[in-house]
Amino acid sequence: MNKKKMLIFVLAALVLLFALYAVYLKFWKKPSFSTVSPYVITDTEKLSLEVSVELLSDDRAELTITNNHSSNTLEIPAPYSLEYLDDGVWYDVPFYEHDGITQIFSHDISSINPGGSFTQVVFLDGYVKHPSGHYRITKSVTIVGEILSDPDQGDGIRTDYRIAAEFDL
Repeated sequence: MNKKKMLIFVLAALVLLFALYAVYLKFWKKPSFSTVSPYVITDTEKLSLEVSVELLSDDRAELTITNNHSSNTLEIPAPYSLEYLDDGVWYDVPFYEHDGITQIFSHDISSINPGGSFTQVVFLDGYVKHPSGHYRITKSVTIVGEILSDPDQGDGIRTDYRIAAEFDL
């Protein structure tokens, strides 16, 4: 009888430890994102842009880019990246796979004329589990300037930049 009580006690203790570990993983342990962000972010004031993000819910945010430049048009492709700040270093937050399919983006390109704005809903639930913390959404922007006319590059010069909007979850 004594051995039976001891066995039940040990099993109950193991179940309790497993449950506590599961809670730890869910609420306190940060995922280890191993890929450091490769992007150099451009100061948006130099580009005459305003970039902001508004959280709509725990799994959606709205990214807004406003072109305050007096003459340049912007081209903005659909893809974006989510990054997480940990100890002063930005890390890529990877997409999760669902049924073997990684999230796919449209290849649409939007244009913003001078004085115009662009808004995009960003779905955060397409990424691996992310803890509370400081994040940024990064996106490519191409400024199409009418500076030169080069037959090999079309009308104007195209300069690509990476911009970001930071937020807390």
